[in-house]
Amino acid sequence: FKALLFLPKKATMELFMPNQKRGLSLYVRNVFIGDDVEMLLPSWLRFVKGVVDSSDLPLNVSREMLQDDAVIKKIKDAVTSKVLSVLEDLKKSLGMKELPVHIECFDNSNIQGTNPVASCVVFRDGVPSKADYRKFKIKTVVGANDFASMKEVVNRRYSRMLAEHPDDLPQLIVIDGGEGQLKFASEALAELGILDRLMVIGLAKRMELVIRLNDPVPLFLDRNSHALKVLMHIRDEAHRFGITFHRSLRSKEQVRSILREIKGVGEQTEQRLLMHYGSVSRIASASVEDLSEMVSRPLAERILSTLNPELPLEEE
Repeated sequence: FKALLFLPKKATMELFMPNQKRGLSLYVRNVFIGDDVEMLLPSWLRFVKGVVDSSDLPLNVSREMLQDDAVIKKIKDAVTSKVLSVLEDLKKSLGMKELPVHIECFDNSNIQGTNPVASCVVFRDGVPSKADYRKFKIKTVVGANDFASMKEVVNRRYSRMLAEHPDDLPQLIVIDGGEGQLKFASEALAELGILDRLMVIGLAKRMELVIRLNDPVPLFLDRNSHALKVLMHIRDEAHRFGITFHRSLRSKEQVRSILREIKGVGEQTEQRLLMHYGSVSRIASASVEDLSEMVSRPLAERILSTLNPELPLEEE
C-alpha cells in the first residue's frame, strides 16, 4: 500500500528515489484531483486519502534530509499524530467508546442480478490491511436480494472470526447501504452475540448519510470533515474490491459460455483446452493441426470456425 498526500499544484518538491535499503520512494503519479496533485509516499506513512495535506509536511524535503533519521522520525511522528487525530474525530462524531483502529466495511455487488458477490475490506490504524480483505460468493440467497445477502456475508465473516480469532473483532463495521442493509447486518451480529461489542453503521450513498441503529434521524457529517472522508474512502475501497471480483466472475462465465456453446465441447474438454492454451484467444489462433492433438479434427475445425467466423478453414 502506498499512502496518499495532497499538495497544491503550485507547491514545488524535489523528486527522488532514496536508498532502497531504507524502504523509501517518492514519485508523482500524475493524477489531478481538483486543485491538488496526488503524490505517492512510502507505506510507513500511516494515513488515508485526504487526511494529510500540505500543511502537515515540509515542502522542501530533499534527498539529503531523508538520510537523516531525525527528519524521518519527525515526519513519521507528524503523520501518526495526524492519523490518531482523525480517528479521534471519527470516534467523537459517531459517539463511540473505543478508538476505531480496526474498521471493516461490507459491500454487495450483483450487477444485472448475475453472480451475486460481496466484499469485506479491512483498515487497521487508518490504512488498508489487504491481507485481511475477503470476498464472498453468495450461497444461500436466490436472486438479487441485497438485504439477505448482507446478512449472509456478515454472518459468515464473524462466525469464522469468532472461531479462529475471537479477540480480533473490529471496533467499527461500515455497511454500504441504508436502513435495510444495516438492519439485516445487525441481525446477523445479534445472532452471533457480538452486536454489543462493536459499533455498526450504514453509509448511504445518497447525500452520504450515516445511518445508526435505533436512531430514526440520519447523522449528517460535514462534507469536508476528516471523519466523513475516512468513511467514504473505506466504502469506496470496498466497492472497488467487490466490483473487481464480480467482473472477474462474469469474465470467466463469458469464457465458459463461448466454448460451451460449441457442439461437442463439454466441461472436461473446455478445462483441458484452457489449461493447455491459457485463454480463448490462444485457442482461436491455434492451427487445425495443433488443436487436433487435443480433440478430434472435426471438433477442432468446428471450434476454430466458431471462434473465427470471418476466417476460412485451412484446406488440405
